[in-house]
Amino acid sequence: MTSQNQTKAALVIVSLFFLVFLLLFTTDAIAMRYKTESTVSVQQDTISRIFNINEVSVKPKFGRRKDSFEYWVYSNIKYPEISAKNGVTGTVIVKFVVSEKGKVEDAMVVKGVNYELDKEAMRVISKSPDWKSGLLNGKPVRVRISFPVVFQLK
Repeated sequence: MTSQNQTKAALVIVSLFFLVFLLLFTTDAIAMRYKTESTVSVQQDTISRIFNINEVSVKPKFGRRKDSFEYWVYSNIKYPEISAKNGVTGTVIVKFVVSEKGKVEDAMVVKGVNYELDKEAMRVISKSPDWKSGLLNGKPVRVRISFPVVFQLK
């Protein structure tokens, strides 16, 4: 083999080593970037996402020690006079979110009875005291809750 051929062979070998090194380095850099971006994406998704009650490890808990949420709601409901006078009864289902700070947010009637009963159910649930937020993997998250408010005349 001539000296010129030996130089070309050495150059090819060095070039191959350089390409292999570059390929390995670039692949690691891309993998690290993807891992970082996907972790940030999952964390941001968890923060903005609203979880159903069965998806969290710790369910939100109404903030009062002695009272249940149900007891609190029915202690604060005022049967609308016009609905009582007309004998209107029924169940209003209200869906709301307990935020990661324990506040009741985004309340809405999912199944209504009439304007007055729906409005009263929304009024009471919207003024709920703070809750202890739901947790997922030890971190507070937003949790959706549905609650039936039953209006019955005695």
